[in-house]
Amino acid sequence: MTIPTLTKVIGTLTAIVIAILAIAVIFFVAGANPLNGIVQTINDVGRFLADPFRFIFRIEGEPKGTFALNYAIAAAVYLVIGVLLSKLVVAVGGLVDRRRRPGARRRWAPRSR
Repeated sequence: MTIPTLTKVIGTLTAIVIAILAIAVIFFVAGANPLNGIVQTINDVGRFLADPFRFIFRIEGEPKGTFALNYAIAAAVYLVIGVLLSKLVVAVGGLVDRRRRPGARRRWAPRSR
């Protein structure tokens, strides 16, 4: 898999995670029917993704605001992780590419006799 392809995959997965969290917030705030199959699926996946962040903040008397804030924090963390992971892939790929390039200076090359 090429580096651009891998970064696109990471970007796509990050976008999907953020979209699921955003849709879960919209469903909760808008009062979507929790018995609907689509709503249940999005809520279950969103809960799984946001579980470590669900109780970071609590806004008294505002359960919808609390829910939205904590899910937004989760989305922001996943966005940062996705960006950092993409940059790491590009950096490591650049190092590997430099070593594979023909004519590149090699420190470890044996001396000619």
